[in-house]
Amino acid sequence: MAHLDKVSLMQEFCYQWSHVRGQALLDVTERITVLVEGVYGRSPEVVQCSTLPMLWSLLENKALPVRSANVRPVLTWLASALYEVMGTKLEKCAASQPPHVRENLSSILGW
Repeated sequence: MAHLDKVSLMQEFCYQWSHVRGQALLDVTERITVLVEGVYGRSPEVVQCSTLPMLWSLLENKALPVRSANVRPVLTWLASALYEVMGTKLEKCAASQPPHVRENLSSILGW
């Protein structure tokens, strides 16, 4: 995996994310989270265009047919990874989301 293009890999995982359910959704989300830091430095627009919609969907609970205890830790890990690379830009992007999404994000990140 070290020799694969991480930008392309992230884009493919984000595409796959929209087509999986259950535990596979959480597994793909974890793989995307691992890629966030490496991809953001090279291509921030890919992270913003591909990963933020996933985060918003997870925060809206639309993509969570899985009722697993693992959902919150995976969501927290993704949100934290995005905040680590984006900083206050994540807050600015969240400002355009519905109030309950902003509240969920704020709760997860402790804002």
